[in-house]
Amino acid sequence: MFKDFVTLFTGMKAATGIMLIVGLILIIVKIFQPGQRTFGYLGGIFIVLGVVFRMINDGSSSHLFWLTFMVITILFISYIVSVATNRSGWFVKMKEEDEKMLATSLANRSKFDMTMLTNRKCEAVTEFFPEGTIKLDGNYYVAISAENEFIPKNSKLIIANVDGNKLYVKKLKEEKQC
Repeated sequence: MFKDFVTLFTGMKAATGIMLIVGLILIIVKIFQPGQRTFGYLGGIFIVLGVVFRMINDGSSSHLFWLTFMVITILFISYIVSVATNRSGWFVKMKEEDEKMLATSLANRSKFDMTMLTNRKCEAVTEFFPEGTIKLDGNYYVAISAENEFIPKNSKLIIANVDGNKLYVKKLKEEKQC
């Protein structure tokens, strides 16, 4: 059986190997950077194409088994590492005082109609990719980038939409001075 594992790579074309590696890298990036579905989708497509191309080019059922086993093992290990590090993005953990402020803001948030926040200006307290924390009138809120884009910390934002208890924000376009 180990011989089949060795032939898996010796008979593999370079393009197939590249597709599998790129696919795994993209899915691992998706695991460590939540909110970016594109990486996960592209990674899945690359892995499936790599397996299909390997099977088309003289693949056997044992090759399919080994490819599937390797992909699942690598993804499982990546997931365990991401969970073990308590990640909120690239191994970043929210500071304790930020967690307390956020909890207080969440408790206050249930006391009023969130739609009143539409078109209000605010500031990004954390980076958005695509989710982050904003500060508005001394309160902290979890918000989502309306355009599903990266927003740097301390950016000026505007609340573009409110859907239930979800706030969607956009970067504030700089106003031209006369």
